[in-house]
Amino acid sequence: MASVPFESLSPEEQQAIWNGPAMKVPNNETANLVNPPNMSATARGIIIFCQVLTTLAVIGRLYSKFFIRKNITPDLLLIFSYAAFLANTSVSLHMTVVPGLFIHQWNIRMGVFTNFLKMVLIQSQLYIIGVVTLKVAILLEWKNIFVPHGTRNFVFWAIHAMIWSCIFFYLSTIIAFNVACTPYEAFWNKLIEGNCDRVNPGFIDMSTGAIVNFVTDVVILLLPQRAIWRLNMSTRKKVGVSVVFSVGLLACVTALLRLISTEQYSKSLDFTYNFSPLTLYTVAELTCGFLVMCMPTMPKVFSILKSKLSSLTGTNKSGSVGASWQRMEGGIPKSPSKHTSERQLFPLVDVHTGASSDEHIPVTERGIWQTSQFEAVESFDPNATKTEYKRQEQWD
Repeated sequence: MASVPFESLSPEEQQAIWNGPAMKVPNNETANLVNPPNMSATARGIIIFCQVLTTLAVIGRLYSKFFIRKNITPDLLLIFSYAAFLANTSVSLHMTVVPGLFIHQWNIRMGVFTNFLKMVLIQSQLYIIGVVTLKVAILLEWKNIFVPHGTRNFVFWAIHAMIWSCIFFYLSTIIAFNVACTPYEAFWNKLIEGNCDRVNPGFIDMSTGAIVNFVTDVVILLLPQRAIWRLNMSTRKKVGVSVVFSVGLLACVTALLRLISTEQYSKSLDFTYNFSPLTLYTVAELTCGFLVMCMPTMPKVFSILKSKLSSLTGTNKSGSVGASWQRMEGGIPKSPSKHTSERQLFPLVDVHTGASSDEHIPVTERGIWQTSQFEAVESFDPNATKTEYKRQEQWD
């Protein structure tokens, strides 16, 4: 950005550049370096909302895994991706404070802009780490759900092709980001002598954050749908299961918006303003990915929580107290009647000799009210003919 080497300038001249605007002010604009207009509060609210929604989804899945299915094997990829997501959103929240989001570059000081570019580099790599581990975790989950053990069908090979393609491509992207500039500091410090000609950053952003993400999100959306509609169940059940696995449609929408935003900012000189929506789309895309991973377990979690809540309140759907208890296992009437099956469990009672059948019987404790004993005898007559055997009744 400087016409002469920055290092050759005097300290006063260097300080003036650091404190000056990071971009030439357009003719019809006036630089506002103190309190520029922005949308940082709105962006901060969106990021926090995504953090909370993602955290609840991850907690729900881990609860289902450990406490409902009793599976103590940890979701290492999911946990690792969630950690990268939290780090990514933490950097994004910091960017809403310094310098702020949706601020035109001529309203930002050069020193602040340099720090902004450094955070962009960190955020981009955290995003790549988070998205590749999350997509691999989703694909492995699809394999466990839709591919029977030992089967080598279309879904099996498609999932493996996607997994290795994602690993290879995203790993190559991280390497490309880190070798693009010489020296490395030239990525964020545009005042020093250096260049980023090894790799075109615009090409990396378009290929990774946009095109590949969109294509992989579409494939992840369609793979379970193909398996679901080939299942042997009613159409109504297929629709219900399909809806649960259709959360990936949101990820496709956010990936498409990210593609559009990437194209816009790559062609604009106003980097800070046009990169701001990309930050939000990145957070939203990761959040949708976690919902795709965790939503299949949510119906069971909601059912368990609803059942526990009903047990605590003692109410059923109609609002009557105690009715739900008799529907639960172990819920039994207080006294036996002549219409009740002899095999049902009843409370133990004090039976007095000569008491009338209509007389009230006090309840003492739960237990077995009546038992029956029978003896089965099996015999075999070696002299019986086949005809006699045919005439005997057969037990099912």
